[in-house]
Amino acid sequence: MDVAFWQQIVDSYFQIPEDCNLIDLTSDLMQHLGASDPQLRDKYAYNILSRWITLYDYHTPDELRQMIDWLLPRLQTNIGSINDDSVFERSYAALILSLIAYRDTRSSFLEMEEMHELMRIGCEYLLYEADSRAYIPEKGWANAYNHAADFLRFLVYSPLLAPNEQMTVLHTVAKKVMMPADTVYIHDEDDRFARIVIAVLRRSEVLMADLVAWQRHFTNWRQENPKPEEYQLTYHATHQNIKMFLRALLAQVELMEYLPHVAHEFLPALIETVRPFTL
Repeated sequence: MDVAFWQQIVDSYFQIPEDCNLIDLTSDLMQHLGASDPQLRDKYAYNILSRWITLYDYHTPDELRQMIDWLLPRLQTNIGSINDDSVFERSYAALILSLIAYRDTRSSFLEMEEMHELMRIGCEYLLYEADSRAYIPEKGWANAYNHAADFLRFLVYSPLLAPNEQMTVLHTVAKKVMMPADTVYIHDEDDRFARIVIAVLRRSEVLMADLVAWQRHFTNWRQENPKPEEYQLTYHATHQNIKMFLRALLAQVELMEYLPHVAHEFLPALIETVRPFTL
């Protein structure tokens, strides 16, 4: 990557040089989304693409589709691995996909079949991403869990996702939060997951009965997993993650400026779900 060239673009408020082709530049930038060098990955590749996609709307719908086709396979690069640099390619593919999903909330260019495929792959990615690292010394942010959460949150805003599909996303979130873990959320993962639920509540389309059934996942986990007599890291980390997620969700519901009817109805059930996880 010619750092000086890209710095000129940043300095010119992300304008495309007259003698350059947008698609060629986009392709070059996307090749560096998986770089372990944070300057290449974050300062240039992500920083420039984010402006071009969401602020300046440089890319046409067909060009965004081409980007999607390139990015989706990157979500599977060494999926399930931990503590290696492949996390950057997966995570930043999810991050750029979240920006494209956000762009769709403004211009609605994706077809229903395309949206359903993105939802399916996004849910699979969140479940199978195993690298929980957020900030990595000398290499910068990986943040795969948060980027996956952002991707799903912007997908949920699409009117193309029916209530049952919105619930599929919520069930995916519940499965992820309850997965046995040896690390505790310390980089706002709980809040990012909760924001997906808030996005669904804002849609006000899911049934209260479905939300109550969803929250029982957490109540059942608590009943089926009593505190062990001997210290077990996995139990305590998983318990803490569930508790933090539920508290984050409760706080975000309480802080909503406008409480949709379904959220108002759901609040008492949510409080009762949080209670067993509280001393």
